[in-house]
Amino acid sequence: MQALTKLTLALAASQLDKKELLEALKLLRNVPAGEIVAAVNRLRKIAADEGEEFSEEDVSSPRIQPMPPSSSSGTEAAASIDQMLRGDAGLSAAHAADLLAREVRRRRGPNSPIPPYTRNSFVDWLDRLLRVVPSSEVMHLAARLRNEIVHDGKAAWQLKDDQ
Repeated sequence: MQALTKLTLALAASQLDKKELLEALKLLRNVPAGEIVAAVNRLRKIAADEGEEFSEEDVSSPRIQPMPPSSSSGTEAAASIDQMLRGDAGLSAAHAADLLAREVRRRRGPNSPIPPYTRNSFVDWLDRLLRVVPSSEVMHLAARLRNEIVHDGKAAWQLKDDQ
């Protein structure tokens, strides 16, 4: 069995919900592979020692720390935008990225610093976009696009200057 398949099976067995899994994967991007391997080896050693209990400190690495909760975190906004455009409106990731980038350029000008969509992950692209465009603006544009496709065009997320 390939390593990626084994890891995917282990993640599936972990019973992490979607939000927890996305948070863990985001945290792991910034951790060197050697630190992850060392944490896994520590857990294997503890598990091999019969009857010995282990705690979260046994797994922790200085770089593996949960992000502080924030209602305005990029990942939460990105997940909401993903739900609006791909879930509710039924757009493909590429089409949603294209439409959203077009709307941002229309609103902010043709030279707006919009990150390229590389087709790896729509949510990751949204996180990169949210670093250069305020989340309220992107939420507004996404809601407007969604509503144009799904409803009668009334925006659910109004910006102050659009009200």
